Amino acid sequence: MPRSATETRHRIVQAAATLFSLHGYDGTTVNDVLEATGITKGALYYYFRSKETLCRAVIEHAVREVRDLAVACDDPTNALKAVRQCLAALLEKGSSERSVYGRLLVRLSLEAMHLEPRLQRSLRSFWQLHETWLAERLERARQAGRWPADLDRQACARALTRLGAGSILTAQVAAEPRDVPASTEWLIATLSLPQPGTHD
Repeated sequence: MPRSATETRHRIVQAAATLFSLHGYDGTTVNDVLEATGITKGALYYYFRSKETLCRAVIEHAVREVRDLAVACDDPTNALKAVRQCLAALLEKGSSERSVYGRLLVRLSLEAMHLEPRLQRSLRSFWQLHETWLAERLERARQAGRWPADLDRQACARALTRLGAGSILTAQVAAEPRDVPASTEWLIATLSLPQPGTHD
């Protein structure tokens, strides 16, 4: 695909991602995307056969962005630091791509039951991968002696995933958005405390 065509496709995906993250799938029309990009309907349909096809491309791009973010945040010497950095980056409020894609995945997940099955599977797969990534870092922290051995890492990862998703939602209306990541930090600190009846 020529560079200009690649750039146009990327511009459509970025515009649609922002619109879907703000208004959801049902609240975003093809005309909204056309207005945001300044392209014609024929040009849009050259790249994407339908709004559903566009949404699938947006989800795939968002998942790649979040995976790249996780790689960038990873710290082989301090797994809990990696978890904190990744969750904090996803909770970032603003217009950066990472905050848009975090909002997007949460917003579309709220609408999942009304979406086409392939879109549902893509979203489900993302959350499972995210949870697995967190669980693997918690296991690393356990091996380094920084996480209690008797805590279920998968259950903790699931709790962090859900708290993160909820925090992304509440950050949109929080009076003090910077306070929102504190809840994730609190949960990490609380879960990593020695449990009753255990000894160091």
